Amino acid sequence: MKVTDTQTQGPAMERAVPSCQMAIRTRVTTSMGVYQFKNGARYEGAYVQNKKDGEGTFYFPDGSKYEGQFKADLRHGFGTYTYPNGDTYEGEWEEGLRHGQGTYTYAESGAKYIGTWSRGNRVGDGKLVYADMEFQGTFVDDQPLGPGKFVFNRGYEQAGEYVVADTSEEPEEDGQRNMRWVGQSLSALE
Repeated sequence: MKVTDTQTQGPAMERAVPSCQMAIRTRVTTSMGVYQFKNGARYEGAYVQNKKDGEGTFYFPDGSKYEGQFKADLRHGFGTYTYPNGDTYEGEWEEGLRHGQGTYTYAESGAKYIGTWSRGNRVGDGKLVYADMEFQGTFVDDQPLGPGKFVFNRGYEQAGEYVVADTSEEPEEDGQRNMRWVGQSLSALE
């Protein structure tokens, strides 16, 4: 037996219901639109079942903006977030957090982090790119930790590692540890 709802709008989806061995057809409502929130925020884009889903742009009251993909009202997929101070993140999102490959650009200095993100934190292999050098290495809990190297635009590099500066100290209020670079001698780039 098949049940069809003729009252709703949108493409029909069929779903099997094992307990009663029948198929139910439901309609999923999809639309494009603009919604102005009371706090001054605005969303322009795709909706599914009255939730932001698909491509869209969200303008925040503080001046920040997200352009990209949404899923179930959250940033999810690929998108670009521009922060009120001009910083940007362009890359992958999951459940509203930076997650996957992405680039964070610091507006004031022009420095960039290019690499992997997990649940909003820098993790795994990545690099920090500055005007005259870059750091290539591993990140743990949003900080460089372990082996890596600095590559300088003047034609040399320094291998070494980031270590926790003092293990007896408690982490900072923001949860960050004090890190220290232990470098080896400089060598010419090959």
